[in-house]
Amino acid sequence: MSEWKVWDQKLHNPTEPPIFLSFEFLKDITCDFSADLELGRGGYGVVYKGVLPSGTIIAVKKMFDVHTVEDDPFQQQVSNLMAIKHKNIVRLLGYCAESRWEAMRLPSGTHVMAQIPRRLLCFEYLCNNSLEKYISGTVLRQ
Repeated sequence: MSEWKVWDQKLHNPTEPPIFLSFEFLKDITCDFSADLELGRGGYGVVYKGVLPSGTIIAVKKMFDVHTVEDDPFQQQVSNLMAIKHKNIVRLLGYCAESRWEAMRLPSGTHVMAQIPRRLLCFEYLCNNSLEKYISGTVLRQ
């Protein structure tokens, strides 16, 4: 069984803790982070619709590239989201914390190699309805 099918199965299991997902897997299920699959954006990143091999939809939040030495805010966010379990809070399914090295040109014209972080969070997908409707039970989760 392919690694991606294993991830798909784990993402369907509500008792499974959030799992590490590769950047390539997330890139694939969002069609290379296609603008057509963009669900929204905010101060920290863009949320895309991701379609798993089984056809299940998840929300993939791609954090903006921030070139900082500190990774503590992302680690703290993942830790906090992993600890939260409540029927009215969207479940964290997985995360990606990878880095890539890239040649960058400085304003001076010289090139340097810089480590670019890739930080993504994956959540269960809730179709376009209000939180109030989910809490009251008038809309069922998919």
